[in-house]
Amino acid sequence: QFDEFTLEGLNADSANDDLVTLQHVHLQEYDAGELKQFTMTGVDVADQEGDLAFASFAIEDLDVRNAIQESLSDTMAPENMTTLAQFDTMRFDNLTFSNPDDVKNLKINAIEISNVDYWQDIPLSTNAKIDGLLVRVDDIEDVDTRQTWKDLGYDQLSINLDYAGRYDPDTAQVLIDEFKVGADEVGSLNLSAIVQGVDLAMMVGQPNFTSLQSLKLSALELDYEDQSLMSRVYEQQGKREGVTASDYRSSVVQKFAKERSWIETLPNGPQNYAEVVDFLEDPRSLTLKANPAKPIEVVPLALLALMAPQMVLQSLNISVESNE
Repeated sequence: QFDEFTLEGLNADSANDDLVTLQHVHLQEYDAGELKQFTMTGVDVADQEGDLAFASFAIEDLDVRNAIQESLSDTMAPENMTTLAQFDTMRFDNLTFSNPDDVKNLKINAIEISNVDYWQDIPLSTNAKIDGLLVRVDDIEDVDTRQTWKDLGYDQLSINLDYAGRYDPDTAQVLIDEFKVGADEVGSLNLSAIVQGVDLAMMVGQPNFTSLQSLKLSALELDYEDQSLMSRVYEQQGKREGVTASDYRSSVVQKFAKERSWIETLPNGPQNYAEVVDFLEDPRSLTLKANPAKPIEVVPLALLALMAPQMVLQSLNISVESNE
């Protein structure tokens, strides 16, 4: 037990040329396996596999009582490894990583995991975010993908990911409030959903085919927010075809009009068609909502999507909103 512990200027190396540097380490309020706060700054870990560095690391409300108990026992059950340490918030700032083979100077502004809620040692609710994952377009390995981003005028991508979700063991539901992937000056796509029939085996990473068959989708929403991607696509494709961006946009709308007859046979068809046309003409945002009359089994739905996509759209009762 202690109130505070501080370590300054740690440098450690080994015979294998591994090097660890820590400018500052601070622990606050430790008592019998529970720690109020643990922070590190100026961290650099280098070995033959690569170099990992971050400006700061912080973890709050850390509970390692399970880890201590397991370390004192004769055996450690592999299935319990992920539940040995519990915490409320963990954050890295200004993280960089590189290795000789695969990763060229990966940079991330921040990684944060927060609002972690446990049930019988299983983390069932959490918020997570990655802010400013920088990817240089020249470092993208696939030639076609790299060229596509270059043609659209991007030198680098600053990618952001956000997740907020929870599992309710009483109703066996996963509620995804937010699962957003986006990039600055590109746009973002967010998914929210409610999935029923999720058992605990799936939550601890032990799914089987029987458990997958129990999954049912009761709600789904996709939200796209455009920043500049669509206008860049219109501009670039227009140049390829020797027309203006405005003319190319009009040709996209005309091509979509050829699908009007079958789209309007679907639930909410006429309104959905008009909303998509509105987005294509003025691409700012587009929202698709699935509101099935009753929860739909996920496995048959996936198989149906491969064989008859139109029937999937009918089953899901899709509604579309644009530029809200």
